[in-house]
Amino acid sequence: RARLGDDWDRIRALSIVEDDPDGHKYVRMAHLAVVASRRVNGVADVHSRLMREDLFRDLCELAPDRFASVTNGVTPRRWLAYCNPGLRALISEAVGSEDWVRDLDLLREPLERAAEDPSFRARWVAARAPAKARALDFVARAAGLPALDSAALLDVQVKRVCEYKRQLMNVLAVAHRYLAIRSTPPSERAARFHGPRVCVLAGKAAPGYDTAKRVIKLACAVAAAVNADPEVGAFLRMAFVPDYNVSVAEVLIPGADLSQHISTAGTEASGTGVMKCALNGVLVLGSRDGANLELAREIGEENLFLFGGEAAEVAAARRARRDQAAGPDAGDRPSSEHLDPRLKEVVEAVREGALFGWADYFAPLMDAVCASDEYLVGGDFAAYLDALDRADAAFRDKDRWVRASILSTARSGYFSSDRTIKQYATEIWNVEPMDDVNKT
Repeated sequence: RARLGDDWDRIRALSIVEDDPDGHKYVRMAHLAVVASRRVNGVADVHSRLMREDLFRDLCELAPDRFASVTNGVTPRRWLAYCNPGLRALISEAVGSEDWVRDLDLLREPLERAAEDPSFRARWVAARAPAKARALDFVARAAGLPALDSAALLDVQVKRVCEYKRQLMNVLAVAHRYLAIRSTPPSERAARFHGPRVCVLAGKAAPGYDTAKRVIKLACAVAAAVNADPEVGAFLRMAFVPDYNVSVAEVLIPGADLSQHISTAGTEASGTGVMKCALNGVLVLGSRDGANLELAREIGEENLFLFGGEAAEVAAARRARRDQAAGPDAGDRPSSEHLDPRLKEVVEAVREGALFGWADYFAPLMDAVCASDEYLVGGDFAAYLDALDRADAAFRDKDRWVRASILSTARSGYFSSDRTIKQYATEIWNVEPMDDVNKT
C-alpha cells in the first residue's frame, strides 16, 4: 500500500488471495511462490520474457531485481562423451585433447574449421554411423519391424507426451505422408519421396492424461497401417517406442538424423532434449519456442528448420480460431472445411476409420483440431509440412547436411550445464568457485 496507494486494480492484481465473482477466495500459488522466494528464474529467454511481461508483469514491475534468466543446460559428459563414443573419439582428435568434455566452448574453433574439410565430413558420417545403426536396430526390435535401411532419414520425437508438445501434429503429418505415397502412381514415387524415412515417437503419458493416451493410440494405429502396407515400405516406416526413459534416450538421440521439437510457441519453458540432440550433431526441426530460439542464435538459423510464429502471435491466432469455430458445424461434428486440404484429408480419414480404426476413440482428437485448436495443430500444419519438406531437401544434399551437423555440435557450448551452474552461482546463489576442490 505504501507504494501503490489507492490503486486497487494493481493491488488486486498483486494479491496472493483472489476473489472470484461468486465471492469465493483462492490462493494464487504462483504469486505466493514469487513472494516467498529470493529470486525467480526463467529457464530460457522466451520463458523469462513471458514471465516478466505476462505471467508476473505486476510483480515484476514492483520488484524487477527479483527476476532472473538462466537458460538450462545439459551435461556433455553423459549426453555426448558417454553415449556417443565414436563421435567423442573423432571430436577429441579434432580438438587435440579431451579437455572439451569439461569446457564445451573448446569445440567451436576446431570443429568450425574442420566442417569445411570434405575428408573430415566423411569421417563425421562414419563416426556417427555406429550410433545410428544401434538406434535403428533398437527401433526395429521395439516395433517388431524387419531390419531398417541405414540410408533412411531417422526422424525422432522423443519426450513426454503432452498436448502442447504436439506429438499429434507429428502423427497427422506421418499419416499425410502415408496417404500421399498411396495416392502417387508407383512409377512416380521414387522421384517424389526420395528414399526411406523412419519416423519414431517415444514417450509416456501421465496415468490420468486421457488425451495423451489417445495420441499414443493414434500413433500406434498409424504405425500399424504404415508398416503393414507393402506399397509404402520402401519410403516410410513408423514406430512408437514405449517405456521411454533416459536409457532409451541414450540410444535414440545419438543415432537420430533429425529431431523434432515442435511445441506451441510460448508453452515450452526451455527444453533440454533439443540441446542433447544438437550436441550430438542431430539436426533440429522446431517451432519458435523455448530453447529452440537460442539454439538458432547460437548455431545459425540456416542450420536448423524453424517454422510457425512466436509466442506473441499465439494469443491472436487462438482468438481468430475461436471466432472461426463459432461458425456452423457439419452435423454434430466440428467441420474440417477450414483446415489445410492436406490436414482435412487426414482428419476425415481418421474419422472414417477404415485405415486406422478406432474412429470413435480418436474423435475427440479430431474434433479439437477442427474446433478450438488450442495448441494450433491445424493453425501451424501447413508451415510444419513446409519445414519437413525443407528438411527432406537438405538431407538429400549430403554435404550441406553433414556440415550443419558438425556446426550444431561445434556451437553447442552455450548449452552446457557447466555454463548454467556457473551462471546460477554468480547471479543467483552468490557463491565463489573453489580454486581446487580437492583441498581441505
